[in-house]
Amino acid sequence: MLLVGCGSPAQRHSQVRQSARPLNAENSTLRAANNIDPERDIQFTLGPVDSLDHASRLPNYSSKMGIDATRKWKAEGFERPWPALIEVDRETKARVDALRAKLGL
Repeated sequence: MLLVGCGSPAQRHSQVRQSARPLNAENSTLRAANNIDPERDIQFTLGPVDSLDHASRLPNYSSKMGIDATRKWKAEGFERPWPALIEVDRETKARVDALRAKLGL
C-alpha cells in the first residue's frame, strides 16, 4: 500500500495503492497501522536515491521502506476472514464531536 522514503526530501511522498479512498490520509493511516503483519508486510530495500537526499547513508545510495496493507488472499497464505471496518453509530459520533468542541479540539 505505501512506499515511503522515495527521492529527495523535496520529492519525498507516499504512493498509495488501495481499493478504499487512497486520497484520504486518515483512512490510509488506519489501514497501514491495522492491516499489517510487520514480518510479512514491511520490506526494506537498498538502492539509488536522489542526490539531494541528505539523510542517505552514502551519496546517492540509501534505503527505502514499503508497507503492503492490502487485503490478503488465501493464495497468499491468509486463511482467516478479513475483518470488516468498524463503523461508529451516529449517537456516539455526535457525543464525541460535542466533547471535542467543548474541549476545543
